[in-house]
Amino acid sequence: MRNDKEKKELKRCLEIIPDDGDEVTIDATPLSSKSPTIVDYKIYKEERKSFFQIFRADVKDRLVKTKPVDHMNSFLMHTLKTMFEHHVGDTVWKNQQGSSKVKSWKLFYSCGVHCVTMQNILYDLLVEKMYPFTNHILHQMFNNVKLLIDYECEMAYELIRLVKKQLKEGYRAK
Repeated sequence: MRNDKEKKELKRCLEIIPDDGDEVTIDATPLSSKSPTIVDYKIYKEERKSFFQIFRADVKDRLVKTKPVDHMNSFLMHTLKTMFEHHVGDTVWKNQQGSSKVKSWKLFYSCGVHCVTMQNILYDLLVEKMYPFTNHILHQMFNNVKLLIDYECEMAYELIRLVKKQLKEGYRAK
């Protein structure tokens, strides 16, 4: 840490929420491994082994008719999509226009991502990149909303320093 005064100032922007292990796990079978629906079957035995004989299976999903694709239209669509693909910074800037309030700001240390939740949108952003936030949003992130973290780490302080620097200088695209 650079000095105690800076540490105290940055610590006022943090809120440590310890991980209490209340995550929910879900057992799910992937759709690709599910068998087709069996409509009727019969069990029969040969010697000591039991076997199932399936009379009818629902295979409508596998035999659905599809319309042929015009390859030229598909090619043109993909070409135009790459030519006019939006820049992430443009989307971030556009969604901030108007009165937007930052509801929460959380750091996920293990993957280097911070999540900014606003009234109408949720941003999952990389820590090491600068994003074009407006001064209004940056002011809320630095002064009004505390950064939620599981435990104290240098990455959290670096993120707050970055927001403070952006707030002072304003965003400048490289």
